[in-house]
Amino acid sequence: MVVGDILYAPLFRRPYYRAFRWSARTGMQTLRDPAGQGTHAVGVSADGSVVAGWISIPEPKAVGGTRVFRWTVAGGLQDLGTFGGASAIAAGISADGTVIAGTIRFSQDAKGAAVSHAFRWTVSGGVKDLAEAYSQDSTAEAISADGSTIVGRIGLPFRGRPFRWTASAGMQHLGVVGGTGAEARRVSADGSVIAGSIHKEQDGVLRGYVFRWTAANGVQDLSALGEAHAQGLSADGTVMVGTYAIRPEDPNVRWYLQPVHGFRWTEREGLEDIGTSDGRTPLRPSAESADGSVIVGDYGAGLGLPPNGIFVLTRQRR
Repeated sequence: MVVGDILYAPLFRRPYYRAFRWSARTGMQTLRDPAGQGTHAVGVSADGSVVAGWISIPEPKAVGGTRVFRWTVAGGLQDLGTFGGASAIAAGISADGTVIAGTIRFSQDAKGAAVSHAFRWTVSGGVKDLAEAYSQDSTAEAISADGSTIVGRIGLPFRGRPFRWTASAGMQHLGVVGGTGAEARRVSADGSVIAGSIHKEQDGVLRGYVFRWTAANGVQDLSALGEAHAQGLSADGTVMVGTYAIRPEDPNVRWYLQPVHGFRWTEREGLEDIGTSDGRTPLRPSAESADGSVIVGDYGAGLGLPPNGIFVLTRQRR
């Protein structure tokens, strides 16, 4: 099952997004908000029957602009709201569809500044703020399949520190060093392996690289892959997919227009460029199946250009 969102741009009307759910057996199904607002899907349960995402409300109709939703085959779209904040977005959902991770945006903290807190929501217990004890921003990026582990960032974008939160031990800072900041972006099914990004300043430019963390061995710096971003991690943590920068021959090409290629990385074989859709247009992965054999994403020309479509790619595990 694949979930995501489609951008609609009707003539003389405001563009809007509609979440979708797709499988080879059932085809495409859009997930509509009963109030007619835009929807974005970010995660799906293992059996495809539950989807998590957020509802976007065009300003100035409502303050905040985003609310978390949970959609089920049986009950349709359930608006979970903002959990006491000005807005909230979901980042992922557990394999059984009962736990959602995401971020609450508060309009201000005790000092009057806007602040974000990572959260964990369960069907049985409601919402839990994971950062009540911290004065800094926190953002949840992913949740493990069993729902017990949430990963993300504490601190400002590009300057923060990656965290791993577990139901049993609470918040843990990962020992990522060597850059101006880092964030955890993906996590294995049992929470024991994490993929993330390290930000390093070079020649006055902040660049992103990949790291892999394991509970057994700590941090593995994968900067040798070049500028890259992790977008997916297999259930056992041995297969990673993402995008990496292909340097243009013309040094005057702006960074956001430079071509990017998708990659697949394994412990045994290292980096594999997954190619292009037509010999020219790069494939850009956004997720992979639990066993790492199926990769999904979009394809387009550059970081600053909109995607042309969605792809599903099968790779045999060796």
